[in-house]
Amino acid sequence: MNLIRLTIPDKMRSPQRYMLTDAGVQLKLLHEQQQASSRTE
Repeated sequence: MNLIRLTIPDKMRSPQRYMLTDAGVQLKLLHEQQQASSRTE
């Protein structure tokens, strides 16, 4: 399961940035929810 991907995977020599895949976004949301619930306890 990949959590990040390159913005332009076909052009490896061009300047690249990373972005979250759908699985990465889900993991980030889960982490943020857990942090928010631990603050309220």
